Amino acid sequence: MKCEKCGGEWIPPKSISISLTNCPFCGAPVLNADTAKGYTDMGEFLQYLVSLYGIDLYNNQRKLSNLIADLYQGDERMKRVYRRAILDDSLSKRIYDLSKKPLDEREAYYNQIINQFSEANFYAVDFGKQVIESFVSGLKLEIIDSTSTKITEKDNKWWIDNSKVIYNISRKKLLRGDTSLKTYEIENGTVVICNKAFDECYFLSSITIPNSVICIGDLAFRSCYSLANITIPNSVRSIGEYAFCRCESLTNIIIPSQIKIIGEGVFYGCKSLRNVTISDSVTSIEDKAFFGCEQLKNITIPDSVISIGNSAFRECSFLTSVINSNTVTSIGDEAFWCCGRLEDVTIPNTVINIGNSAFYGCSSLKNIVIPDSVTNFGCAVFDCCASLVNVILPETMTSIEGFSFHGCKSLINIKIPSSVMDIGNWAFCGCKSLTEIEIPNSVIRIQEEAFSDCESITTVVIPNSVRIIEEGVFKGCKSLRNVTISNAVTRIEAFTFYECKSLESITISESVTNIGDEAFFGCSSLKNIVIPDSVTCIGGRAFWNCKSLKTIKILNSEISIGPEAFFFGLREILIPKDSTDRFRKLLPNYLHNKLIEI
Repeated sequence: MKCEKCGGEWIPPKSISISLTNCPFCGAPVLNADTAKGYTDMGEFLQYLVSLYGIDLYNNQRKLSNLIADLYQGDERMKRVYRRAILDDSLSKRIYDLSKKPLDEREAYYNQIINQFSEANFYAVDFGKQVIESFVSGLKLEIIDSTSTKITEKDNKWWIDNSKVIYNISRKKLLRGDTSLKTYEIENGTVVICNKAFDECYFLSSITIPNSVICIGDLAFRSCYSLANITIPNSVRSIGEYAFCRCESLTNIIIPSQIKIIGEGVFYGCKSLRNVTISDSVTSIEDKAFFGCEQLKNITIPDSVISIGNSAFRECSFLTSVINSNTVTSIGDEAFWCCGRLEDVTIPNTVINIGNSAFYGCSSLKNIVIPDSVTNFGCAVFDCCASLVNVILPETMTSIEGFSFHGCKSLINIKIPSSVMDIGNWAFCGCKSLTEIEIPNSVIRIQEEAFSDCESITTVVIPNSVRIIEEGVFKGCKSLRNVTISNAVTRIEAFTFYECKSLESITISESVTNIGDEAFFGCSSLKNIVIPDSVTCIGGRAFWNCKSLKTIKILNSEISIGPEAFFFGLREILIPKDSTDRFRKLLPNYLHNKLIEI
């Protein structure tokens, strides 16, 4: 035999049958040909060669190919495939390169090797994978990240400590804790706390995590109701989704310096959590991260954070202030939903998007400035912010979405930017303190009940740009006295001025063709009105219960009139000449004697 390391040669005793023997000169392991020929599985054969020659053998393509040719006793066709793969496709070298890549890059590169090898040789992908896995096995190479928090088939051998906590055989992964645990110190050297490791360990009040831990899995400590304090070491690089969900006794948490993402629902339902320190390594606070953290009072979001996810701080009912980073670009749907004590929010001028219902039900929020970086925000953004007094909207906005300021009963004034073209349904519904509203001449459409129940508005001018006024836009505006309607509006829809009890006069332009059902129902201060010749239809109960309406002038003799369109208190209905008979057919008997031709 000859030693590859020192070049020494000797004749071994015939009794030697072990797979490795050692050089009598330098002690290095040397090849035993008989043993090598006993391996018919290519992966095991390659492992044997690597144990002798080291992983650099994969770079010496000619030598590796010759060793397979001389010693491998498996299927001859497979032998040819592997030799060609080494020499023509450089697979051994590429697998060696794979071993040097970071764990998080390996899987993509591995898949690329399979596809390229299969395409070049017209092999099925499954066969290509089989060949390449032998090379991978030869290096004992882990393709999947060794810090995976999932329990896999490779974790089927366990080690169980005195506390009945289960680890994998290497003790690198903590698989499962006993549900009766009260206190526990995790084994030093543990790298991974697996998914659901301490899930529903209701009595666990204290746990020590060593500096060796890198990953904490999904739901790892879910529903550990007694866990009051936990120190997450700076070695931890990732915390899985809902990892500390419903740890209802947890009061303080410091996010380690290597964490980039606070994942979905990580502290969901931690009702006692009062203090959170977010490190400046964090770039994203994901959906529901702090949902239902009722005792959380203040939070500083560092400048590293770019996005705040949906419902991230939803129902943090004691949260009084949020200092947003100067780099946040997105605030998700319902991000601060029902944070009832939230008084102060600074939205930086980096924010582009504010999601639906982002500040819904923040009943203590008084003032808000939306920076020019925001072009539009979602519907119901400030819905039910009952204490909101002042809002400054940016001149970049093109629409005010539905329910945006619905129920903001303390809102005194708001300027609608001249860039806005559309005012959404119920956008200002229930803004009971709003005394005036100026609709800019950029607005084209005002949607359903946009200003309904704005009880303090007295005057509205609808500019000529407005073409569409949908149903109930000014419904219940009890103080509205004067309205000027745009010449571009063709329809006064149903309930538009329903119960506008202070409305004394209105000019209906000659562009209007239709007055909808109950459009002026209950306008008890309306005294007289002229229906222009352009109007072809008056809906049912359109002017019902208009108790002060004494005179109405209708200029179109061909008009259609719905049931109970006019209240019986009318004194006179002025109609075109020679149209009395027709109007008698349209109107109830009690109004026939009110008809006067002009």
